Amino acid sequence: MEWAAIEMQTASLGDERLNKRLVSLLDTLGNDPQASIPVACGGWAETKAAYRFFDNGHVNADKILAPHRAATIERIKQQNTVLLIQDTTTLNFSGQHKRTDTGPLNHDKHRGILLHPTIAVTPERLCLGVIDTYHWAREELHRWENREEKNRKNHTIPIEEKESYKWLLSYRKAQEIAALAPSTRVVTVADREGDLYDLYHEAYISEQPSSAYWLIRAMANRRLLDANENLESLKLIETVKSTQPIGIIEFELPARNKSERRQVKQAIYIKKVRLSPPDRKRKRTRYQIVETNVIIASEIDTPPNHSPLEWVLLTNVPINHAVDGYEMVKWYLCRWQIEIYFRILKSGCKVEKLQLENKSRFDSCLTLYMIITWRILYLTMLARECPDASCHIVFTEEEWKIAYMMKHNKKPPKNPITLKTMLNLIAQFGGYLNRKSDGEPGPTAIWIGLQRLRDFIKAKNVYDGIKW
Repeated sequence: MEWAAIEMQTASLGDERLNKRLVSLLDTLGNDPQASIPVACGGWAETKAAYRFFDNGHVNADKILAPHRAATIERIKQQNTVLLIQDTTTLNFSGQHKRTDTGPLNHDKHRGILLHPTIAVTPERLCLGVIDTYHWAREELHRWENREEKNRKNHTIPIEEKESYKWLLSYRKAQEIAALAPSTRVVTVADREGDLYDLYHEAYISEQPSSAYWLIRAMANRRLLDANENLESLKLIETVKSTQPIGIIEFELPARNKSERRQVKQAIYIKKVRLSPPDRKRKRTRYQIVETNVIIASEIDTPPNHSPLEWVLLTNVPINHAVDGYEMVKWYLCRWQIEIYFRILKSGCKVEKLQLENKSRFDSCLTLYMIITWRILYLTMLARECPDASCHIVFTEEEWKIAYMMKHNKKPPKNPITLKTMLNLIAQFGGYLNRKSDGEPGPTAIWIGLQRLRDFIKAKNVYDGIKW
């Protein structure tokens, strides 16, 4: 319970009993994230107490996230640079017909909600916490005859009424974080859905020393303006790729869907350009022309049967040297961490299996599991970044000693083992083989191993408490 108490120490639910229940419930669900609430709670009394907590009028998702957000901000203040990565995923509840808080996803028969969190990640890919989250249900699916009709009708809808507004809200949250952590460079990172001129314009007119930067993958091949504000003959991609590449970057692309893991080599192009506001915005004097740095990473020597991988990145982070351009690409690669976060949330914490038809119950419970998901991802990456640190910084004496004894079947050492050794032990409980050829343990093995470790501790405590 120690980690939960530390993370929730600024909780303020209006009643100290509720604060204690929050800590207890976070610890209970975190100990067995794959189990249902009744199984994780271990009995009807605790399960009933959990449901009463979710039903309490003083409890809501924002109040549950608030202490974790405060702890995350303190971790952010200790970093030179932090990436606030945002993205949208779907949670499918098609089988739960009594729910009233769901809507169509990609098909009328597929019903659920959309979730848009923002997580704080260091350039070394250590997840510091969840900063913000939105979730909503669609009332209906829009069906367009063609892209022209979609664009025409979308132009008549205020951005505040669009799903894309969540990307702008997340950037505004990044601005708040930047103001609270003025010594940290805060950069919001988004995929193509975040390519919004409204976001660029808002950032441009509010630039201050404490403003958040942005790094966003372009969706559109935008038009450009020259120094006299006339349209350039070439669009963004063609203009930037007409320059000489500044160098080559190589990295390993993780496996995804049906694509296997592979090595990627990309040529890097960099150029500063002036974006032309979309016509409907250009006619409004309040929309100014935005200058941005463009980094294009274009794959070369693509293996057979693979499409070349190309990223067009837009950013207002100053780029003075080639190494700055390489750094932008590496920062964008950190966006993969939110994909891992979603996988842990769905497969590790199984939030799509939650049988909570009451919206207030579900919202609060989902927030708890989002915090639990962060901890699993945090532990996974912390051991890689600080392998020689003492495991005592995140594990209790009871936890590391029992893990050691269960694995080695002998008394543990007097001094705490290293964090890497501890995570390896936990991962082996979850199926990690720890062979020389194996890479670092992943989150799946760790979340299963943590669950087994809690079972070991519970069995020991029950055994010690029985008088034979």
